[in-house]
Amino acid sequence: MDKARILWVDDEVESLKPHLIYLESKGYQVSVATNAADALTFMQEHPVDAVLLDEHMPGRSGLDALPDLKRLRPATPVIMVTKSEEEGVMEQAIGEAIADYLLKPVQPRQVLSSLTRVLGARQLVADRNLSKYQTQFRSLSMDIAEACTWEAWTRIFSSLIQFDDQLQGPDAEGMRPMLDHQREEANRLFTRWWAEVYPQWLQAKEAPCLFSHQILDAHVAPLVKSGQKSVVLVFDNLRLDQWMELQPFFLEEFRLVQDEKYASLLPTATQYARNALLSGLLPKDIAVRYPKEWVPDTLDAEGKRNGFEAELLQNWANKHSLTSVEYAKLTHLGSEQKWVRHWPNVKNK
Repeated sequence: MDKARILWVDDEVESLKPHLIYLESKGYQVSVATNAADALTFMQEHPVDAVLLDEHMPGRSGLDALPDLKRLRPATPVIMVTKSEEEGVMEQAIGEAIADYLLKPVQPRQVLSSLTRVLGARQLVADRNLSKYQTQFRSLSMDIAEACTWEAWTRIFSSLIQFDDQLQGPDAEGMRPMLDHQREEANRLFTRWWAEVYPQWLQAKEAPCLFSHQILDAHVAPLVKSGQKSVVLVFDNLRLDQWMELQPFFLEEFRLVQDEKYASLLPTATQYARNALLSGLLPKDIAVRYPKEWVPDTLDAEGKRNGFEAELLQNWANKHSLTSVEYAKLTHLGSEQKWVRHWPNVKNK
């Protein structure tokens, strides 16, 4: 097994030498950083298995740096080393999801015990995930072979993504080819099934799933008409696995009430799917209503077709008698900063 990689962040490096020697003798690979900035730079370039973080350092404290460390490496456990057990300090540290804390002065055996406990828990989770996949492999294969509903397929792909994220470490590498095969088989069978049902569902009055052009009517219009303010965030080209990676960051600030998958229109290119979402119309209907803007489908047409999205959204709002609508496309830092400055005006309307 590879040595566990530890980053110890402390401004008093010289006093740590006995601890470093002891940990290295126990099979750990220990790197040091003397301040928060160096720690963040190191972690950007070198993944580690755990961080020992001094709470009190000159300049930026460990407590101040902790949120940035967790944003950079959310899955990496952080053990806080502190001189203080003050309630406010510990509440803030625990709120940032530290894995453990040690009170100074710390003995080498205390550090070893904490690392063993924290990393052992991670290994236990990894072993449990591996065992779970081994147990469910056969049933998941049967589900893939027999799937014939929207609910079944969304459940299958969610499971495959979760297992792809959870199967970590050398012990799980032997299962990777099996997972890859299941994913390829799921893609093949889903594509065949979707080619059969897509044309029928797209024209149906009530299909088992929503499509791009039905999202605003189904989820936004009822809220706004009831007097509630609504913010719709559209992430272009975002896959389900990417959303599942981003979701924990949103859950730090927002409560998840409903998690529903919808089907993108085909082709999924933005000039079709995103325009359909913003207008509440199928592309063929957009072409009829906006013949001047809906330019011929040539190689250079994508940017032109995406040039009247605000008008599409406003016309959708007019259809529902919604008078106050704002639209912003954030494509670079300047547009993002401009929207942040404008946000208070929108929020208080």
